[in-house]
Amino acid sequence: LVGSEMCIRDSYEDSLNMALTDTLTGLYNRRYLDAHLEKIIANIDRTGKPIGILMMDIDHFKHVNDTYGHQAGDEVLVEFADRVATRLRSFDLVARQGGEEFVAVLPDITPEIAMQVSERLRHSIAKDPFEVSSPEGPIKCSVSIGGAIIDSAETSVENALKMADECLYEAKEGGRNRTVFKGYGVVMPDMYLSATMQ
Repeated sequence: LVGSEMCIRDSYEDSLNMALTDTLTGLYNRRYLDAHLEKIIANIDRTGKPIGILMMDIDHFKHVNDTYGHQAGDEVLVEFADRVATRLRSFDLVARQGGEEFVAVLPDITPEIAMQVSERLRHSIAKDPFEVSSPEGPIKCSVSIGGAIIDSAETSVENALKMADECLYEAKEGGRNRTVFKGYGVVMPDMYLSATMQ
């Protein structure tokens, strides 16, 4: 009986995890993002510290799928997720919104640091090609990033994401492989990439 109870509990935990995480990348999914972003925004009043939201979209991802196949596309998504997650702080929230779109929520951050983080992420994605099992070998990819700083607990999740999404659209319309922040415009790489990263 104990064994079967453990089995039931394990499968319940598994299904709970699946409901909250993206099966391909292991990142949180949109459902989890919405629920937790609401709590993080509500916390702004208590901490008095703003949060950053980065909306990221892999450039020309359809071309990757069409040219190298969906297996290679999936491998790019997995490695992309890993690069983003390993370059952020342990308490930052990273989620796959769907398709090739990802969101990072950075609590307790200044606009300058948020811009620095996003530029370094963008640079690290474009710099190193993605290893895939396709015979064509590694694939070069870039990412467009839209950022917003949320400093009011009155902001709804929908509006917070919309602000970052509008900036992402601007980044893509402006030529891709760039970062655009709400209220700041295009982030100039030389302001945020240290000499050692050039």
